[in-house]
Amino acid sequence: MKLPPIPSWADDPQQVTMRSVTNKDDYIPTGRYPAVIVETAEKHTPQGRKYYAITFMLIECEYAGIKIEDQLHCKDPNPEISDNEYGRLSGICHAVNVLKIGSSAAELHGIPLEIDIITIGRTSLIQWYRKRTPKVTVSTTTIVKFN
Repeated sequence: MKLPPIPSWADDPQQVTMRSVTNKDDYIPTGRYPAVIVETAEKHTPQGRKYYAITFMLIECEYAGIKIEDQLHCKDPNPEISDNEYGRLSGICHAVNVLKIGSSAAELHGIPLEIDIITIGRTSLIQWYRKRTPKVTVSTTTIVKFN
């Protein structure tokens, strides 16, 4: 399997520090942030129900390095909840342009996307996922004609 190229934000691993939101003054304000998926795992609730834990790391912003986990309860016995969670998983897949996941969710790792975060008090939740909008650089050229 061919590995994807190392993203530009990871060129120098010494400059990317992992940090979690632990200090009461260190929180993520509501907004849209560039991120990558750094970890995926299937976990269990205390009641024994399975869910997918997806850890995102913010990149290329003031909060770069902060990780936030999202939980997708795709296996919930309530079909309405399950359908909603599969819709969110589909949103992630479309945002990173991986429409079919093979044998491992690691195929979603390291691909930049944008996440919408809502923060209420000290609780931050991921509301939605979007494709990463490319940065556009506009340059102007002046043509001088000499006679």
